[in-house]
Amino acid sequence: MLRARPTCWLARWCGERSTEGGHVRPCGGVWPRTTSSRADGTCGASPRWTVRMSLAWKTGSTSMANRPIPNGRWFALTKTPTQLIGEVRQPIPPAPGQPERYDCEYRRNGTAKLFGFLDAHQSWRHVKVTEQRTARDFAVCMRDLTDTHYPEAELIRVVLDNLSTHTAGALYETFPPPEAHRILQRLEFHRAPKHASWLNMVEIEIGVLRGQCLDRRIGERALLVSEIAAWQQQRNASGARVKWKFTTQKARNKLARAYPNTAKES
Repeated sequence: MLRARPTCWLARWCGERSTEGGHVRPCGGVWPRTTSSRADGTCGASPRWTVRMSLAWKTGSTSMANRPIPNGRWFALTKTPTQLIGEVRQPIPPAPGQPERYDCEYRRNGTAKLFGFLDAHQSWRHVKVTEQRTARDFAVCMRDLTDTHYPEAELIRVVLDNLSTHTAGALYETFPPPEAHRILQRLEFHRAPKHASWLNMVEIEIGVLRGQCLDRRIGERALLVSEIAAWQQQRNASGARVKWKFTTQKARNKLARAYPNTAKES
C-alpha cells in the first residue's frame, strides 16, 4: 500500500504539487534537499531562516552569473564519484550487419572522484580525477585554478557547496602559511544554502560529461583520465557554454510569494 509522503513547509512553499502514485511531490517532481530531523518527517530547519538564505543566495548568484568581473573569473565547482568498471571477457567488436557484443558480467575496479570546474562566462571547463575528495585534494584544485589555469586573473569567484573540506583552512593544512595566504588572496568563495535547493551551472556540465563520455565501461584510472581530457578539449574547442537565462529579476518573480508583503504590513 502506497502512503502519501508527509508534506513539509518547504514542499508547500514550492507551490503547485502533483500527486503521482500516491506520493505528494512538489512542482517539477523533484524533492527539495532538506534535513528531516523530526518524527513527523517535517524539516528541522527554521522556515523563515531557510527561505531568506535561499532567496539571498539565488538572487545573489544570478547577479554574479550575469556580471563579469574586470580582470577576473567566475567559476562553479562540484565533485562527483564515478565507478571504474572493467570487462571480464573481451567484447566482440561490431562487424557489417552485426552490432558490438559484450558480456553482461563486469569487474568493479573501485571508484574515482571527479572535481569539475566551469567558467561562467567562457567556453572552458576542467575535470580533475582524484582518488579521494579530501581537504588536500580541494586545496590542490584551488592552487591549480589560480596558478595553472588562470594565473593572470586578479580575482576568482568560486561557487561551491558546504562540504567540510571546502574551507580556507584546507589550504593552510596543505601548504605553508605564506603559500596558502597567497592563493586565498585571489579567491572568493560563495557557498550554497545548507537547507534548500541551489543553482549550479557545473552540475549541468557534469550531466553532459556522463552522457557523452562516461556512458560506457572504463576500467582503469589512466584510461578515465585520458578520455575525460579528450572530451573536455573537444568541448572547450567547440565553444559550448551554459546559456544562463535565470536573471535576478526572473528569480524574484519566480520566488515572489516568499517575499514579505510590505503593502499589507503598512
